[in-house]
Amino acid sequence: ISSNHLVEKIKTAYNRFGQDNSAVVCHSNKRAVKYNLQIRKMILGYFERLAVGERVMVVKNYRDQQLDEFGIPFIANGEIVKVISIGSEEKQDEFNFQQLVIQIEKLDGAMVEISILANLATLTSHTPRFSPEDYKKLRSYRRKEYGHLPPGEIGEALKQDPYLNALQIKYGYAFTCHKS
Repeated sequence: ISSNHLVEKIKTAYNRFGQDNSAVVCHSNKRAVKYNLQIRKMILGYFERLAVGERVMVVKNYRDQQLDEFGIPFIANGEIVKVISIGSEEKQDEFNFQQLVIQIEKLDGAMVEISILANLATLTSHTPRFSPEDYKKLRSYRRKEYGHLPPGEIGEALKQDPYLNALQIKYGYAFTCHKS
């Protein structure tokens, strides 16, 4: 399907089945990024980096102690969540992070809202998740934050670092067959 026809097909699917019951499955991350940007702009009218109501997909398993209070052991790679509110944006070296409140469905079907820090580098990346090279760059940058600690405690501090452990997300309208 050409890009022009795809937009019309997606509009039809959204009208007929609803946005939550429609998705585009692609063979590559590069194509998924392209389609996600088209869907956001041409169908949903989203021009900012993230919008309230946005569907995003988690691209790496996410574990955090705060999830325990909601009875959620972790947020799984491939899970679609909804952006409820957008907070402050922070920059760490060359990487952007955003405070978000997301809505997620628990196993029992109940919906819960969770405040979370999201890594925005993955939104339009052609890689499946935050690349090992970028992780090393960020880790090196964040290590400086803990220079005052004894050498034996720096590793533990990095394991708990909120930026190194931030939720990795991509737009959730088109994704690869590996995530479907």
